[in-house]
Order: sequence, then C-alpha cells, then structure tokens
Amino acid sequence: MNRFLTQKICFNNINEFPHTTFNWVALDGSQVISHMPPVRTYTAEGTVADVKKSVSKHLSMDQDHTSLMAFGKGDGGGGPTWQHIERLRRCRGVADTVGLLPRVHLGKSVDEFFDGLEKKADSLVTWHGELYFELHRGVYTTQSKSKLNNRKSEFLLRDIELLATIASVSDPTYIYPKKELDDMWTSVLLCQFHDCLPGTSIKMCYDDSEKVYDKVFATGNTLLNEAYEVLGLEALKESSYEANSVIALNTLPWSRNE
Repeated sequence: MNRFLTQKICFNNINEFPHTTFNWVALDGSQVISHMPPVRTYTAEGTVADVKKSVSKHLSMDQDHTSLMAFGKGDGGGGPTWQHIERLRRCRGVADTVGLLPRVHLGKSVDEFFDGLEKKADSLVTWHGELYFELHRGVYTTQSKSKLNNRKSEFLLRDIELLATIASVSDPTYIYPKKELDDMWTSVLLCQFHDCLPGTSIKMCYDDSEKVYDKVFATGNTLLNEAYEVLGLEALKESSYEANSVIALNTLPWSRNE
C-alpha cells in the first residue's frame, strides 16, 4: 500500500489534526501519501456549504489546493443519487460563471487524484508516528460474550506468537505458523469493527462472530499444543493434571505469584 485516505481523524474530540494532505511515515518506517477530505464527512450532500468547506477546512492549501469529496448515501444507502449529481453540477456552474466557489470536477477516480498528489509529494509535509483517533476509545458493550471472546483471542494470539518464536529457535525443524496466525488476526480484527465490539450490530452479526471466534480458539489451541510439544511440554487436555505434573508457564515479562 502506498496511498492512504481516511475520514475518521477529523472526528477527534480534543486535538484537531493539523494537515489535510501529507506524507505519513508510520512507526515501522514505511511511508504512504495520505489525504483526509476536508469536507469532513463520508456522506456529503453536495451542497454549496459542502463545497465551500472543501476550502475553508483545507489545512494544506499552502502545499496543494485540491481535495476529494466523498458524497452520497453511505452506510449501505446506495451511494450518490441524481440529486447529489445535480447539486454539484450547479456548484460547478456557479464556479464557472460567478466564482466564489472552488471548481468541482466529477468523473475522476481516487487513483487519478492520488496520481496528481504523488507528483507533488516532495513539497508536502511529513507526519511521523501514529495517527491517533481521539474518539472511539475503550467502550462498554451490550454484548459481553463478544467482548470476552475478543480479549481471550488477544491473549491466545500473544501466547502463540511468543511460544512459537521460542519453539522455532529451539527446533530448526519447527515451522513458525505465520499463515495460521495471520488468518487468526484477520478474524479477530474483523470482529473488532466498531459496531461489532461495542454491541451496536444486529443479531446476525453476533451469530457470525461467535462462529469466527470458535474457529480462532480451535486453531489457536492446535497451534499451542504443537508449540508445547516442541518445547517438551505435555499438550493441553480436558482432564485435570496431577498436582506433581503441572507446569506453570509464565508468558508475561514480569514475575507472577498466583
């Protein structure tokens, strides 16, 4: 990925992000050219106010005066309607005859827009580090089982990654389960979608997510047992162990007494 577009950061409830178009260097050193549409919504109505906002809220006008507007009926609403197109056509007419509005261009793709930005990349500011969204933080939920499954999945993935790494160092024949872990992470992250995790989705979502978590746990326990075997530990069993055969394995970076 070498291009990034997001609308979310404009919803920050404390600090306003200072750029509209910029180069983003992430924590791992990778870099992408980034744009945050200044209209500050992904369901713009194409009104005069929306078009004016594309200038008044544009924070990178000294480097590039172009921007994207995401308009239409969002959240499954079907996209642009003829009313949106007509409003923007009239705004274009005002810009061409009277002025006072930025000129609207319809028909170009997002890729074409970024093609233009890449030619100016050297003149854009660079943001180093995380793009932190100051709104969707830790939340309560109406679906406690879903949130519990999420946390158990995170613990499970961390333990597998740690033990599989140790196993791969201990035994050259052991193959680190990257594909399986990637698949597990993809499933867990899918269930972290901001309507699923806080409990604002419909019942069908949680019926599906429970099946997703069941598969994550099944795969995870298999991977754990494979790592245990390489490390010389007895695989997990449903039956309880005898007191003198239990091994306490601490996967945290500090001492524990429990």
